[in-house]
Amino acid sequence: MEKLKNVKIIFTDIDGTLSNSNREITKETASAIKTATDNGILVVLCSGRSNTYVSDFSKKCNASNYIISCNGAEVFDYKNNKYINHSNIDINKINTIWNFCLDNNLGCILNCGNIRYSNSNNAIEEKDKKITNDISTLNDPVFQIVTYGYDYDKMNKLEKLINNQKLHIINISHSYLNKDCSNHHFFFDTINNNINKGTAIKELLNFLNIDKENAIGFGDHINDYDLFNEVGFKVAMANANPKLKEKADYITLSNDENGVAYFLNNFIEYKK
Repeated sequence: MEKLKNVKIIFTDIDGTLSNSNREITKETASAIKTATDNGILVVLCSGRSNTYVSDFSKKCNASNYIISCNGAEVFDYKNNKYINHSNIDINKINTIWNFCLDNNLGCILNCGNIRYSNSNNAIEEKDKKITNDISTLNDPVFQIVTYGYDYDKMNKLEKLINNQKLHIINISHSYLNKDCSNHHFFFDTINNNINKGTAIKELLNFLNIDKENAIGFGDHINDYDLFNEVGFKVAMANANPKLKEKADYITLSNDENGVAYFLNNFIEYKK
């Protein structure tokens, strides 16, 4: 394959793509990203994870100050502490889902920018969490609701409830899709309808005045399908979902083989 010219921006997922199976950023990958940024290319992390997590990860791997978090519900510039775009979930819908989770012993996390409200001490980082059962005085905008549990039937009822609220389950665990109840926990990432990584990328490209044709995207999971829709060149990981591979222009090495670094080092034409 010939090297790509005129690349101005790179969008990449984190889990299963940029990070390895231990959720680490390797020296090889961080170095490859630094080479790209030193050549004036913006590297933007796009993830279903929280604002704080994505911002911290972006700093560790030498990426840009622009991030896309909560599966596209937040487009944020952490250097200037400024939102480029965001999509808040209606408080009545939040309360309905939160109360259902409390009544059914399911975990519920509200991603609110730099803070996360949780009804459980599990499955959430210490840095940005606030444990509570009462959100009656919640004033922070909620961008994404993360729900989880071990009871398939309860999660199935929750799925129907979320759909009735006209919200979008953007990311869902493989164990739930496969009805695998062998000690696996199930999870849903829920955001507003018509929001995804692709809509966020489109907003940021417009803000930066960069054409889609000058953008590359890396992904591994089905929630990266929308990411692929808004970039000029699509790169799937060797460990990617088969449907995503079908949409890709190139399949690189796996995330445990520094697949992003391999592509950046070999298939982009740098000026320096």
